Formats: sequence, structure tokens, C-alpha cells
Amino acid sequence: MVNPQFLFPMIYEFVIYFFTLLMVIVIGRRYREKRKPVVRFMFFFALMMSTGILMAAFSRVLRYTALWEVRPGVFIEFLTFTISFIALGNIFMLAFCLEVFYKGPGSRWGIFIMAIYSVATAWFILFAIYTGLFVVDLTELIWGVAIVLSLFVYGTTMIAALRLAVRMDKGPDRVSAVMISISPLSILCVFVMFFLDRIFGGNFTPFYYSGWVFVIISMVFLYIGVIRPKWAFKKQ
Repeated sequence: MVNPQFLFPMIYEFVIYFFTLLMVIVIGRRYREKRKPVVRFMFFFALMMSTGILMAAFSRVLRYTALWEVRPGVFIEFLTFTISFIALGNIFMLAFCLEVFYKGPGSRWGIFIMAIYSVATAWFILFAIYTGLFVVDLTELIWGVAIVLSLFVYGTTMIAALRLAVRMDKGPDRVSAVMISISPLSILCVFVMFFLDRIFGGNFTPFYYSGWVFVIISMVFLYIGVIRPKWAFKKQ
């Protein structure tokens, strides 16, 4: 028996996934041309976020078809995997931040930070799956920890990019730094939108639909800031 309540959200999330997949393909092609660590981290960040959206869309398929009820009163929640892929994406964004604004994830300090954060992320993913796989819409604690882990990465990246932009003279480099700073801000807006959606009923409010759009915005601005496509930057 189908549930029409989830039809439009399901279609919407697959559309969002399609656009994020296009960004993954575009970034992947650029990485094949120039195998730079920065582009590699950006590619895997985009891939993890895109896969997270796919898991969310698949969760709507299960709800729409009522296949998510594995036993009477027991439902499997694929949003657990969405939050897990977002957490994995955070690791690659952290590596990106260290590569661009600091001495790189391969430095002594970078290895320490990456190791600590990766262990924390692994713990979180196990915790999210263990406690949230059969909890509808996940628990507040899972969302809370995910937000804290994300705030560290995206807040650090945004501040580092803005500091660099302030020190630069006007020109393409400064524009790139500003573009990069917008990307993590957009991801933080994703969590804000989902939080507002839960406050106002959690039944696919406009905040919910706005949240996924910010993922695309994040990828686009990160692509512009790092790749500097000709259509966005005029030759000086």
C-alpha cells in the first residue's frame, strides 16, 4: 500500500540528487585532468554529500511503498545512512581546509587533527546506526552530534577563507577565497533549515525543501572558488 504523502518529497530528493551527481561528475572530470589533492578532497566531499541525498531519497521510496516497516510497528530509517555519509563528507572537507589554508593534512599537526576527527566520526557513525536505524527521523541526539561535528569543520573552513580574503588585494584570488567561504556557510544552512523544519512540525515544511538546495549551492561555490571556470572569471 503506497503512502502519497511521501511522493513529492521522494521526487524532489531524486531531482536534487541528479543535480549533485552532475557536480560530482564535473569535479571528477577536472580531477582526472589535474590530479591535485585539493580537487581530490573536493570530489570526495561532493560524492559523500550526493550519496547522502540518494540515501534520503531511497528512504522516501521505502516510506512511499510502505516497505520500510520490517515488522509490525518497527520501521527501518535510511536517514541513518544519510547522516553517516554527511559525516564522511565532513572528513574530506576538513582535509580540504587543511590543504588550502594550513600546512596540509599530511603535516604533523594535520595528521593529528585528521586522526582525532576521523575517530570521532567513526564513533558517531557506529552510534548513529546502532541507535537510529530503527528510529523514525532519527533521534535529537544524533542530529545534535552531527551538527557539532559539522560546526567544527565548516566553521573553521569559513573563518579561514574569510581571513585569507581580507588579507588579499582585490582580484581573482580574493574572489576565490570568498567563494570558498560561502560553501561551508551553505552546508551550515542545511542543518539550520532541517532544524527549523522539525520545530515547525517536521512534515516537509518549506524549510525542508530549502535545506537540500543549500547542498547544491555549497558544491557550486566550492567548484567556482577552486576550479575557477572561465565563465565565472574574466581574464585579467
